[in-house]
Amino acid sequence: MHNLSHKEFIHELIQRDQFVNYVLEQKGERATKPPVDADGYKINAQDSANWRSFEEVTAVNDQIGFVLTDDDPFLFIDLDHVINNEGELSDWADELITELPDTYIEISPSGDGLHMLYKLNDIPDLKTNKRKFDDGTVLEVYFNKRYFTITGNVYTPTAIATINSGAL
Repeated sequence: MHNLSHKEFIHELIQRDQFVNYVLEQKGERATKPPVDADGYKINAQDSANWRSFEEVTAVNDQIGFVLTDDDPFLFIDLDHVINNEGELSDWADELITELPDTYIEISPSGDGLHMLYKLNDIPDLKTNKRKFDDGTVLEVYFNKRYFTITGNVYTPTAIATINSGAL
């Protein structure tokens, strides 16, 4: 189960009943994480009838996710494949983390990525939400209509920071 110490950092998420469980599925060389209900059946994460409390999803298993909506202030930044075999960050990921305000960051389910969480004061005007780099790393940014996994594997033990979208 989750390391309960991460709960103090994500308490603002925990207050909202926007959680789902997920399962790991291998599709070729790619691992996917489709959302599922308590019985393991695939669900539409965007349907609020499928959302549950943090306590409900963690009672099922430790594979949990949070659904981003237009009605919450959260921003999710996904840094894929940025931790190498020696545990070092890619240069651009290290620079991004250094430039942005300190916030809660955890290691993704793959073990080679990071998830950054922020609260927004305003709605960003994003032209694109995904950028692939030549080294195989990927940057994704979401603030609605998406769910993200929560591992509890804390990388930066800090509360979720609030930022303006202009800081992105």
